[in-house]
Amino acid sequence: MLNNPDEGSVKGKGAETMLPARGNPFQPAGSGPAPAAPSGAGTPDLTPEDLASLFPDAPSPNLAAEVTAAGSPGAAAVDPAFAATMQPYATLPAAAAEAPSAAVVATATTVATTVATATATLAAAPAGQPAAQPDGERPTGNNMYDPDIEWIGLEINPDAIGPRSERYERAEELPADAALLAMFATDNRLKQRWGEIDELENRLTSMAKLSQSLAQLMLDRLQTARNLLLNNRDQIEDAERELAEVRFRYEHVKRSRYFEQPSFIFGSLLVMMVLAVLGFAWPLVNFEAFETLSRQLELLQLGDGVRLIDLWSTILWGALGGITGALYGLWTHVADKKDFDPGFSIWYYTNPLMGMMLGAFVYVVVMSGVLTFLQNSPMVLYILAWVVGFQQNLAFKLVNNVLKRLTPATDEKGVRPEGLG
Repeated sequence: MLNNPDEGSVKGKGAETMLPARGNPFQPAGSGPAPAAPSGAGTPDLTPEDLASLFPDAPSPNLAAEVTAAGSPGAAAVDPAFAATMQPYATLPAAAAEAPSAAVVATATTVATTVATATATLAAAPAGQPAAQPDGERPTGNNMYDPDIEWIGLEINPDAIGPRSERYERAEELPADAALLAMFATDNRLKQRWGEIDELENRLTSMAKLSQSLAQLMLDRLQTARNLLLNNRDQIEDAERELAEVRFRYEHVKRSRYFEQPSFIFGSLLVMMVLAVLGFAWPLVNFEAFETLSRQLELLQLGDGVRLIDLWSTILWGALGGITGALYGLWTHVADKKDFDPGFSIWYYTNPLMGMMLGAFVYVVVMSGVLTFLQNSPMVLYILAWVVGFQQNLAFKLVNNVLKRLTPATDEKGVRPEGLG
């Protein structure tokens, strides 16, 4: 404990030690003369003469007056370079209320131009992409989106699934020879093609299976064939190409079967929906069988925490999503756009089946814990299964997201990003 409680104050230490040499900062103004500074209690202030002797090259304290007087008549000679350098300082107080100088305006203009250039550069960048950064400052990590990072692991490409048909690229058209044109493009051939166009137009307008948009498309192509025949004789090959494509589409629609028609597809989807709804009631009737089989799977170590009721319900929700997507597609192409094509009828039948299989896949993914942001709850399973069944393109994104977490991934420098789980 301190012997003197005031030893840290002015009273305890004394004014000679605690207070400056000149004046008492704790004494109110006008309360009396300041006490004299004790000897050796500080260093006195330097006079202007002392400063001039210590810094001989420093400007004079009366620099402004000296520079102003240097420009008056009869003044002593002053170095012109020194006077030109110090002149702005001599007139600084007077210039504060005047317009900015040319140097200030030039500086402000440069700053504004720089800001405008940077703003234009950011505006010109593509939407949704981060601004370019140096290689050492590029964001990486599992929660960062970097378009320059290329995944080296497995990835599913929907375009590479299934067989591919051969595609033919048409060669550049060559000018026709006059002699050969007169030999092959005869008048009888032109009249024959014109008659075929008339016949196809009559068939298209009387065909009940043909949708409105498809009929308009084929009639437009027939009109193009007519224009080609009327324009020039050497364009007969282009007119015959248009005529052949219309004839092919017409024969394809004409040979379509009853199960490829919208009414039959709609009835089939309704039957699938009823079966899916009845499927939800099946576990209620055979609840004990589902629970027994679930326990047997756990004993056989075929599944940890797998409940067959949840798996079955997830599959059915995927099927309902596929049925809903098929019904929506049927309504879009039959009632809305009116461009239904029987050639795509197989899609309406396979969409619910794909939804069932993708629903099972969703259950496996969520239960495995690979995607940590998904909650392991039945409602999350059902919602995700329905969404993937409705729009199956999302399934490929889900699969690729899983593969990125199961397979090694490296960036363009061969380094795996930190935080990848």
